[in-house]
Amino acid sequence: FMFFFFKQKTAYEISACLVGSEMCIRDRCYTDSHAPTCKQCSIKILDKFVVCGKNQFHKNCFKCIKCKNLIETDEYYKTDDDMPCCQNCYQKTMKSCKGCGQIIQGQAFAALEATWHKSCFKCHKCRLVLTSYVTYDKEPYHKDCYKSMFVRECTHCKKTLDGDYFEVGNGQAILHEECVDAYKAIEAERAEKQRKEDEEKERKQREEREAAEKEAAKRQKEKEEAEARLKAAIEEAEKAKARKELEAKERAAKEAADRERRAREEEARLKREREEVERLAKEAEEIRLRAEAEEKKLKEKIDPRKLEFTKFYTLKELQTKPWPQDVLPEYREAYLSNQDFYKVFSMSKDDFYDLKDWRQEELKKKVKLF
Repeated sequence: FMFFFFKQKTAYEISACLVGSEMCIRDRCYTDSHAPTCKQCSIKILDKFVVCGKNQFHKNCFKCIKCKNLIETDEYYKTDDDMPCCQNCYQKTMKSCKGCGQIIQGQAFAALEATWHKSCFKCHKCRLVLTSYVTYDKEPYHKDCYKSMFVRECTHCKKTLDGDYFEVGNGQAILHEECVDAYKAIEAERAEKQRKEDEEKERKQREEREAAEKEAAKRQKEKEEAEARLKAAIEEAEKAKARKELEAKERAAKEAADRERRAREEEARLKREREEVERLAKEAEEIRLRAEAEEKKLKEKIDPRKLEFTKFYTLKELQTKPWPQDVLPEYREAYLSNQDFYKVFSMSKDDFYDLKDWRQEELKKKVKLF
């Protein structure tokens, strides 16, 4: 038998792609006229059934073709006539490969009273897979491998040596007796040809060496010339670099002298400006001192009680800027009427101005008139 492995699958509708490839348990009821026939018992199937290839079985009839036991697992093997076989029975029918010793699952190759995997049937010498073979001592060989190991041929005529033979050159050649003279003549001719080839080869090698030496001398000369040019270029570059560095130093020295000169000029200018600022500040201070002196002198001369008033103002008007134009800021309290003055300071103007200056300032600060 040829066996194929299948895995059981349960379904409720039959699918055409599953028939012949997997076992299906159908769940459909049929009439007697359309119901399939069980391959095991030959009775119409009116209930669930199992498909194995082209055959159908009652679930209770799905048994191994060898041991007749019911197959209840989801894995089984199918014979070439679509009959189920359990795994145990299938293992008993399998053979081992002589090459690797493993169980053969699939196609097998029979040769030399043994079974082989096709990929394990190899030449006993070169270990390559055989398509045709020659047997020696119950082992397979390629034809060429067999000849190289077990068949002796005449070195000259390549025919098989059946009887006596001659060895030439310490076993380099084995010959029939009638082939010895012809082989020696051929070898002498080959040796002469080889000698001439060696001489020609030596001559060519000598010419090649001479040509190579000339080429090497030419390249050496070119190299020396190139090195001389490079040396000259480097010297010129170094001179140019030295000139540039000298020019850069001179330029930097000139720029430094210019910066120093400008710095001195700037320092002199700043000095003149400072002197001018100091002079102006001194003049402003002198003006301020004269103004303060004149103001003090003016204060000493003014007696608020002798001022003539054309109009009096309220305390609020005298507290708020801008003050009226005809009001002297230092004597704003004098522009209050006598009645308002008495209300603000609780004394008359004569009594107020008889007080010390510091006392007057305190009173004016209290009413925001200082």
